Amino acid sequence: MTSNIERFDHPDGLDKVVQLHGLGGNFVEPSALEAMKNHQITHIFIGGGRSLPDMIDPLALQGFPFFEEIYNLENVHVFKIVYP
Repeated sequence: MTSNIERFDHPDGLDKVVQLHGLGGNFVEPSALEAMKNHQITHIFIGGGRSLPDMIDPLALQGFPFFEEIYNLENVHVFKIVYP
């Protein structure tokens, strides 16, 4: 049985998730930015029990010019990606 959350409307949706997971949270590398741009990702959400805090370091994103922090409260961070 498959729930709605386990299905993808796009045929290569699962491949995209696997590729992004393979980045290991290292989103500041040029190849990571290119992958996120290709997948039309506009924001990164960290915290709130929905992401792996050890995998994505908000401090690394805060110091990188392509990430604009638009929310930061109680260990929840949302970054808008500003592509070059």
